[in-house]
Amino acid sequence: MKADPGRVGQVTWKGTLMPRAKTHASVKKLRWPLIGLGSGSSLKYRGTSQAIQLHYFQKYQLVGQKVPTGISDNPVGFEQMEIGAENRAIAIKRLLNPDVAIGIEGGLVRVNGYWFTSCVVVVIDRDGNRGVSLGGGLSIPQEVAQHVIDEGISLGDHVKPYVGMKDPHAYFSEGRIAREVSISLAVAKALAVLVHSTHPLMMEQKERRNIVSVKKIKR
Repeated sequence: MKADPGRVGQVTWKGTLMPRAKTHASVKKLRWPLIGLGSGSSLKYRGTSQAIQLHYFQKYQLVGQKVPTGISDNPVGFEQMEIGAENRAIAIKRLLNPDVAIGIEGGLVRVNGYWFTSCVVVVIDRDGNRGVSLGGGLSIPQEVAQHVIDEGISLGDHVKPYVGMKDPHAYFSEGRIAREVSISLAVAKALAVLVHSTHPLMMEQKERRNIVSVKKIKR
């Protein structure tokens, strides 16, 4: 699958979920001209693009490229999904050296006997700061979950013959919810966590913790 060509333009600040963000020095760190997406999926590309455009930047460069995940095509459990998302983000970071690297890994998770399709998003900036979020889960029939696990195929591959794309959300919601909507919200949340972690007040708290740790070591 070819990589998406990317959305190119001069980066323009649009704002974040952070109150009075424009008054903080961290704003400068968020003027990201290049965002790398560790996937060649058009659904993930569109969802990521929507999140960036709605909550962060009006103009930007987003480049998607298929990368190895280091896990199975159908990860089960949040732990496996997090590993896959992290590997994707790290791989695209090494490949493109972007200002922000994004990894999205979908899979299945079981909670109290119910099966859900969900995803984990990991974002990493140039300084190594991370933001992680979970995508909203959509319950699926147990027999379907068991089938894709037994066959070793992804849920997207299972539903593609019926909806023409790897979109379990569209299939199981009768077209009412698109997967890219869920991806968009998950990416926006991961970026919000990254913004929060680099907020001046957060950095000040981290600095204080480091000072306390050094004092304890000296004692």
